[in-house]
Amino acid sequence: MNTIKQRILVIAGLFFASLSISAHSAVYQWTDNNGVNHFTQRPPTDRQYKVVTPNPVKPEDAEKAQRQLDALIEKQKASQEAREAKQRENAEKEAERKKRQQQCNQARERLANLQNRPRLRITEQDGTVRRASEEERQERISQASNSIDELCSD
Repeated sequence: MNTIKQRILVIAGLFFASLSISAHSAVYQWTDNNGVNHFTQRPPTDRQYKVVTPNPVKPEDAEKAQRQLDALIEKQKASQEAREAKQRENAEKEAERKKRQQQCNQARERLANLQNRPRLRITEQDGTVRRASEEERQERISQASNSIDELCSD
């Protein structure tokens, strides 16, 4: 964000510097062989020319330009902040989508294991292992299916 502000300040500085330079340098007006008027900082050597004096920059014009520049800087700041917020939001959505996809894949694996292994073993809290009844197995299959429905729906 600093680089944008720096660029704007450099451009504004060059703009104001060019105003002061152009106010002090002469401008020459001349007409070429085709009748086209030209304005240059160097006088032509092979034809007549006229010195044109540019109008001086009024202080209120400089103040107006500064206000416009300040408004432009604020607008660009707001635009940059909005872009950054949108990028953060998109990154969060993508992370959430990946998390849900991973959970969906795990639920599908769990269901496949439950369906393909009829002899499900359950470890109790005291560390003993027992074989699950068919009702327990069907209950876990149902829970895994519900998890898939919830996690895998887009």
